[in-house]
Amino acid sequence: MRFAGTELTLSPFTFYYSGAGGGSVCVDGFDIYPPSVGWPEVLFVYVPVPVFDELTVRQSSGMDKSPTSINARTEASGGGWWVVRPRGLPGDHRVSVFASGHGGEMVADLLWQTPSDQAIPESTAQIAVIADDGRPDSFGVELSVGGLATSPVQASAIISLTAANGRSLSFEATNPRIGCGPAGSVWWNGPAGKGKQSATLGDFQSTVQVDLTLDGVTHGASATFRRRSARPGQQAPAAAVRTRRYAGWPHQSQGVSRQLLVRQCQRTCPQDLGPAELTDVTNGQSRSKDEVA
Repeated sequence: MRFAGTELTLSPFTFYYSGAGGGSVCVDGFDIYPPSVGWPEVLFVYVPVPVFDELTVRQSSGMDKSPTSINARTEASGGGWWVVRPRGLPGDHRVSVFASGHGGEMVADLLWQTPSDQAIPESTAQIAVIADDGRPDSFGVELSVGGLATSPVQASAIISLTAANGRSLSFEATNPRIGCGPAGSVWWNGPAGKGKQSATLGDFQSTVQVDLTLDGVTHGASATFRRRSARPGQQAPAAAVRTRRYAGWPHQSQGVSRQLLVRQCQRTCPQDLGPAELTDVTNGQSRSKDEVA
């Protein structure tokens, strides 16, 4: 990492890697005393693993009763280098630099005193129901929503999954967590049994529909994902859905796109999935991939 004429080498405290020969290594840790980079306007990050071609940089601040967490702006500049610029209000942030790609991932932390007020990113949601373990499988059900202008008072979600053969299952996400994570976020965990039941419906390609109700207002999005050529146990295919706008969605910025990412959930090392098909659902209307772009 380079900033303000200084170079810093970060060692990942958590990483996962699966080699071409089938062997893998997985380490989970935490950095109690991450290094500080001071207050530069921009960071230049080099990822030395060529297959790790995605970079997510997460800023966390206010680690008290109302913590906030948002993604910094990242832009690939070629040759493994990335340009990272902060978002949100200036101040002290704990920053997680997360590199991932085919076969693994790694993460390292640092402290960054972001120097200026920057635009806040759009709201996002993530869901995990089905994994590709050589066949449809599930290691639990998780749904999270972040980046809302405020945390809702009440929240519920109905998840519907349909397999390629047309068999489907709908269920309500359980164990909602409101107010115990970053401000403007909600997280559900379960029911795990419904995830296992969803995996028995049939083979890929599958679709998932989420109907999310926040303080009485319902927002809907769907995604389609299919198996891609990968060895059993490696990450499954993914889908991303971008909607023009969820009517009534309380968002922090003026951006109108929202993203629902279907993620793999593994027992020890969850991995984000590569993009597959894009489908846009706006006010019940399905749009093509080109229209979404």
